[in-house]
Amino acid sequence: MYGQVTFAGVECLQKGEGLCYRVCWLKKEKNSAKILRQVDQIEGIEALKAALEPGMPVVLGLNVKGALHRLLERPPESDEAALAAVFPSAQPADFQVQQVPTATKTLVSVMRKDRMNALVEPLLAAELWVVQVWLGPFIVQDILPILPHWTATLQVGEHRLEVEQQQIVGFSKAMPQDPQAFNIGGETVAEPLVYALSLALGALTQPNQPGLPLETVAQRRVDFYYKSG
Repeated sequence: MYGQVTFAGVECLQKGEGLCYRVCWLKKEKNSAKILRQVDQIEGIEALKAALEPGMPVVLGLNVKGALHRLLERPPESDEAALAAVFPSAQPADFQVQQVPTATKTLVSVMRKDRMNALVEPLLAAELWVVQVWLGPFIVQDILPILPHWTATLQVGEHRLEVEQQQIVGFSKAMPQDPQAFNIGGETVAEPLVYALSLALGALTQPNQPGLPLETVAQRRVDFYYKSG
């Protein structure tokens, strides 16, 4: 994507009526990646900035109120069809739509554009280099192959994902219970930080994925490319 070797995965999640953040730094090293830092329960944008290095590229994931999620048995023909399956009366021009395919299903998340912009723009105004934005819990699908093969559930925010053969097969709203811990690359990663790790890992392993098409973030991505090139 940028020739960049370190990314910060940042989860923005609901905490009561407010927001908090979780962070995982991931650095590319030859044919592997090394976890450099994990931080949970960061409250406020200034505290988030303090948990990052200046100029560090951020991959942001939103697990907050205002998003709708569905698991579809058949792949939709378009984002418009995916939106109609989740929210039949919605106007496509008003919504961001994300599709995550698995071996047998399509995982869809949608959110109003104005709500998403309201979450992202304060981070850009604080001069964080947000270069990708993802929505909802399903992006962890990409990290499941490196979790233990026996993993049957994964808690992401307020959603409990059901996992079979390293694929998301269902989900439900559920409050977090005692978290699991995973050994990933020789590092212990608590279950609440797996989502942030998956965001950073995706930026390193799938560099051509731009994330959701937010104009402000697309421009920040271009600016970062020229800054770091």
